[in-house]
Amino acid sequence: MGSFFTLSIHMKSYIFAFILWLASSLSYSINTNKITNSFQQAVELAIQGGMDAQYDLAVLFYNGGTNNLNVNKAVKWYKLAAQQGHAQAQLHLGSMYFIGKGVEKDSTMALHWYRLAAQQGSDVAQNNLGNMYYNGDGVKTDITMATKWYQLAAQQGHMVAQFNLGSLYAKGDTGKIDTTLAMKWLELSAQQGHYKAQFNLALLYTQGQGVKANTETAIKWLQLSAKQGYAQAQFNLGVMYRRGEGIKADPIKALKLYRSSAEQGYMKAQYNLGVMYDNGQGVKVDSETAIKWYTLAAEQGQVNAQYNLGLIFEKGEDVRADSKRAISWYSLAAEQGFKAAQYNLGVMYANGTGVKRDYIKAYAWLNVAAIAGLDEAIISINKLTNMLTEKERIKAKSLSKEFSQKIKN
Repeated sequence: MGSFFTLSIHMKSYIFAFILWLASSLSYSINTNKITNSFQQAVELAIQGGMDAQYDLAVLFYNGGTNNLNVNKAVKWYKLAAQQGHAQAQLHLGSMYFIGKGVEKDSTMALHWYRLAAQQGSDVAQNNLGNMYYNGDGVKTDITMATKWYQLAAQQGHMVAQFNLGSLYAKGDTGKIDTTLAMKWLELSAQQGHYKAQFNLALLYTQGQGVKANTETAIKWLQLSAKQGYAQAQFNLGVMYRRGEGIKADPIKALKLYRSSAEQGYMKAQYNLGVMYDNGQGVKVDSETAIKWYTLAAEQGQVNAQYNLGLIFEKGEDVRADSKRAISWYSLAAEQGFKAAQYNLGVMYANGTGVKRDYIKAYAWLNVAAIAGLDEAIISINKLTNMLTEKERIKAKSLSKEFSQKIKN
């Protein structure tokens, strides 16, 4: 079953995620050197005002140590320790306010406690504070302050802060793009194993931004990111194996990488996987499986997949023809501005295939495709014009403008 389009090969552009330190990060190990063997003794130490004991007791209640899970009591003891200046307690309390666990969600309070912990040198709090200034959470967006806090955390070796700081410089959020600093911080983060930093480094080496282009190094970082399960890295590496870019072409490896990425819901990988099953690249032709992956991509809005499904169901190659489904998929692709889908949709309306014959809608879609420069549509428009009255042509042109406007929006 042949598809109108071949494999999409465009590398994904930068993905800059600013990862928040969420609930899972709240679980810390109890310092058994500070807490006595008796839970009661720990309570007594906390009641006496020992901030370390208060903190450790809060962790016990938060994690359910000694079968004492109680988030409300955890908040109580975190507060008491935090008010005495315990940095870890301030950090945890800030996170509880940020996610609304045990307390009402309150970004302003989260910012307050993060700042206190950050001022004491907590790299996690510094990174979280940077996130809040960057995203405008509980405070007005301030890139200068975000940069300051990311830098303080990054200088302490905080992997995510290094990634965030490198991303700021790569995007130019600081006022101008600085690929040298972007490379510095992304590489430090990548060396610690941050999969998105590894991926972004691969892009920089591929495109030669801030560094001399080096496909071999790009592949190295892509492989490290892909091994950690990052869908975009798996997809890009799959493209390189498929095309033999800087690496020996291997459609079987490409197929495996696309599948790993596609199973995580990555739209481009789903489409490319569909193409490989459709055309028998690295695998035996399997129309049913091709349709499965095209459909998953198409449902996410992948226009080539929508078009290919329309083509498959219109032609009925290796599957039962279904004109109504063809119309449905062509319509979705046409509404995204896909010229070939607009043309095929116009032809189906003109022929009454899978839909009631409608020369006005046929003219409207063919005209949209013709304006977009599709020669076949221009020829068909000329033929169809003579089949319409003047009144119908005016209506068809108006409908065509309406379709075009919707596409632009």
